[in-house]
Amino acid sequence: MFHRLQSKNLVEKCNSSLSSIRQTIIDASEKVGDNQIAWGQFLDYERSTGQIGVYGTATAVKTLALLDEPDVSDYISHGINWLLDSYSNQRSIANRKMDWGVVYKYCYFLESLAPNDPEINVGSRFSDHFRKLIDRKLPNSGWGEYYYSPEYKDSDYSVVATAMALYVLRRYIPFSKSQEGKQASSWFCNKLITANLSKVKLALSIIALREYSQVHNDVSVIFPQLVDRLEKKVKKLGRVSNLSEFPHHFTVPHEEAEKKRNRYIFLPIDALVSYSLLITNKYQTARDYIDKTVAMYQDSISVNKAYCNPEEAPRKSTVNQFWVTLLLKEYRKVRPVGKIESGFLNLKSRSRLYKIFLALFTIVMFAITYLLLRYFQQNQNLNFISPLWFFIVDRILSRIWKGNT
Repeated sequence: MFHRLQSKNLVEKCNSSLSSIRQTIIDASEKVGDNQIAWGQFLDYERSTGQIGVYGTATAVKTLALLDEPDVSDYISHGINWLLDSYSNQRSIANRKMDWGVVYKYCYFLESLAPNDPEINVGSRFSDHFRKLIDRKLPNSGWGEYYYSPEYKDSDYSVVATAMALYVLRRYIPFSKSQEGKQASSWFCNKLITANLSKVKLALSIIALREYSQVHNDVSVIFPQLVDRLEKKVKKLGRVSNLSEFPHHFTVPHEEAEKKRNRYIFLPIDALVSYSLLITNKYQTARDYIDKTVAMYQDSISVNKAYCNPEEAPRKSTVNQFWVTLLLKEYRKVRPVGKIESGFLNLKSRSRLYKIFLALFTIVMFAITYLLLRYFQQNQNLNFISPLWFFIVDRILSRIWKGNT
């Protein structure tokens, strides 16, 4: 179990870790035209136009927006310029690789548009882009892995694709707060209840559904069951995964698309699981796991290691920067520097019986202190122990009643 002082140090290190992520992304940017900047899927590859794409640029833009610093505004706007130009230009790298037909890549693209706006409405200049993702929803509900055309599309729903679609559409108010959004999110919840899911797929789904659960009653009823399932998985397999990733790949029955072979998504397992637990107020019950996850990523950042391991070739994944940034920012909110209350010492989170026990324990400690003080007065040669005993008692009682670190 992490000592509370170590936990406080983790909070303090969040700012330096986030600054390192910011600098890594800026250093890896590639100017590709007038007022256009792009990034690759991996930040430590040699720069080449063959590596830049939707996947890397969209997540780099969104990550810089999350960091919310004035000196990154040009990188954000120029990155969005490249994405929009790539979308409209039929000769662009993204169109040649048929990236827009891969649902999760299209989702990252949408997440990078107006990245600082919590809500997108019909009047937005990006509204049509969000509407196109909604139009790709399957007739029964959910999203498939790919949608190249009405003839070449995935006819079966995918957990990863549906979760990513719902996650980015949470900002699109005409969908997320409508009957259409209610139907899609509640349908997905019901599918998840009976599905046998890995913890990373379950975590991604929880992240996607959280805001819908605050708006739609049907989702709010089932959502806690999903969170409880993830919590049990973490308790059962509570160790962190040593920077490992969840590699998601799919095949396409389309000759031209199959040639492109650019259909991988890598999800940092522990970052997603820890983030989903934080945003659902499960820090107290999964504190050890979350603290160790945060420490693992911070150590990786501080020594400039790649915190991803796709196909056993360690590289700095641009997408991972996005998820780790979300994790560190949320961790910083949950564990503010200063007085850090833990589940053991936070009296507000404990039962009446527990409080009675603490009161009796305190009385017993005072009684022992009084008796020892009388004994020390009678035995002068033991007086040196008295200050030590008072120090120990003071530390124990102050930690119990004040919750200080």
